[in-house]
This record gives sequence, structure tokens and C-alpha cells, in this order.
Amino acid sequence: MIVTVTGVASSGKSETAENIAVKLGGRKGYFAAMKPYGKEGRLRIERHRAQRSGKGFATVELWRGFCAFQPGIFDTALIECVPNMLANMFFDEKINDWQAAVSRIETIAGSVKNTVIVTGDVFFEPNFYERETAAYMEALGKINVRLARISDAVIESVAGIPVYLKGGPVL
Repeated sequence: MIVTVTGVASSGKSETAENIAVKLGGRKGYFAAMKPYGKEGRLRIERHRAQRSGKGFATVELWRGFCAFQPGIFDTALIECVPNMLANMFFDEKINDWQAAVSRIETIAGSVKNTVIVTGDVFFEPNFYERETAAYMEALGKINVRLARISDAVIESVAGIPVYLKGGPVL
């Protein structure tokens, strides 16, 4: 099963995704994409670690290198989150190919029974960006469309409330 959870910043999408992954069960891998940039980034990572504490997740830090995990170890993968994964690829690895990001996600999904993917909705902001940022946003939009197509369920988190856009309730 593939479940995609989306929403704007601080909408509760991470908590929704974690609850789904816990419900799906088995050996759970938390595929973290956020690099610890600055104090705010480190604090956000610590909040996420505390939030999932005691839920049985083993953490794989994708930002350290995509090949840092071994297929077949986990039953359920929680990928947190696509915007950070794509930013790492675009701005650090200089890989400006949205299909390469989808390929990484599909590689992880292909190694587990269940995948829960957290992505973001950054498209309600004004569109006055530098070319590189605009290309990043366009790539994220294409990835989100692809994820919605391959997912069994798509959920938008609105003020912490899961709204099902595709598929039936997973929680």
C-alpha cells in the first residue's frame, strides 16, 4: 500500500503520516530527508524525533546519502519529506530532474510492503521566485501529481484533520 499525505506547513501532516505508518505496522523505517540547517532546522528535527519516540521507528537519514539503507529490512517506510528530498537533490546534489526524485521514492517503496509519503503544498504563495526556485516548485508539483497517481490513498492534512482525497480511510 502507498499512502501520500500532503498539506501546508505545520498542518499536522507529519503526525497523520506517523499514525498511519504505526497502524500499518511491522518493522518501520523513518526515511528522514531534512538536513539540520541552523538552529531552527535542528529544533524541527528534535520535535519530529520526540513526536515519533517510542513508536518503533528506525531512522535512515536520506540526506547523508540515498544508498544509506538496505532493501528488505523494513515492512513499512515513512518518507519525510519530499520537499526536503527534492531540495537536497536540486540545491546540493545539482540534480534538477524530478523523475530522479520519483525514482528514489519508488526504490524505497519497492523494498517494503507499505509506504507512507509526506509531501508539501507550497503552491499558495506568490509566484515571484528566482528561476532555480521556480524550477524546484514546478518539479515538486510534478512529483506530487505522480505520487497521487501511484498512491492507494491521498490525504490532505488540514489543521490536523485528515481529509481523504483518494481512497478510503487508512486511520
